[in-house]
Amino acid sequence: MQPSLAARASELREKEVSSDRKGLDSFLGHDRQVIDKLAQAGIIRTDQMIEAAFTPELRESLSQRTGIEIHKIIENLKLSDLSRLKGMKGVRARLYYEAGVGVCCRI
Repeated sequence: MQPSLAARASELREKEVSSDRKGLDSFLGHDRQVIDKLAQAGIIRTDQMIEAAFTPELRESLSQRTGIEIHKIIENLKLSDLSRLKGMKGVRARLYYEAGVGVCCRI
């Protein structure tokens, strides 16, 4: 059976997007202890961070499970969100974050 056009488009998009996924440790100035705790919770890539901390409730739950302070979770979430932009590498994402840009829609 031949896959539908929508299924094929989804497959191609996933292939393209997966090549751009970054590890949380790719950001300049990352906190190794925080990255290790997130890894123990199964969160090693930016897409996983966004999924795991998408809502305030999820962030609170993640904080309780990992022992990571909320502000550190939000920092990694914002860096992960910025990294979704084309050409946004770890150093540039950190620069934007430090300049007060925390989400893609502000750029």
